[in-house]
Amino acid sequence: MGREERKKRQTLNKINENPNSNSELKKFIIIAAIILGVYVIAYLIIGIFVTKEIDLSSLIKNEEESEKVIIDSSHILASETFKLKDETYYVYFNSYEEANSNIELIITNYLSNEKVYRVDTDSVFNNKYVTEETNKSAQNIEQLKVKEPTIIKIEAGENVLYLEGEETITEYFK
Repeated sequence: MGREERKKRQTLNKINENPNSNSELKKFIIIAAIILGVYVIAYLIIGIFVTKEIDLSSLIKNEEESEKVIIDSSHILASETFKLKDETYYVYFNSYEEANSNIELIITNYLSNEKVYRVDTDSVFNNKYVTEETNKSAQNIEQLKVKEPTIIKIEAGENVLYLEGEETITEYFK
C-alpha cells in the first residue's frame, strides 16, 4: 500500500466513524424548531390576552350579528347635511352605538331606492348640532339643531321634510 492509498482509507474511515455530524444537524434543526414554536406561542398569547392585537371574536360570529340589518349608505358629518351634490337625499341622524332597528328597517324597506346618508350623533364632530331644542325649519348648517333619531329630506339643498323621534318617523312611513 502506498501513501496515497493510506490517506484515502484514513479519510474514508474518518467519514464513516463520524456519524455524529448528521445527528448534530438533526439536533440543531429540532432545537431551532422548538425555539421558533415558543416564539410563535408567546406572540399569540401576548397578542390575544395582553395587547388584544389579535381579535378572536371577529372570527367567531354570533347568530345575532348575522341577523342585523345592514344599511348600505354613506356616513357623513352633520356639517355636510346641506352640501351634498345629490338633488334629493335623506340624512338620518342617530347614535351608531344605539342603533334603532325599527328605523333602520324603515330605511331599508321604504327608502331603499333613495340616497340615505347617516350622521353619528355620538361623534365629537357632530356634538354641536345635537341638542334638546331643535329647529325643524333649518335651511343651512348654522340653523341645524337635531335630536336623535331624526330624518331630514333635502331637495336642491333645502330642508323639505323634517321627522324627529321614532314614533313620528314610523307614522310617516306607514
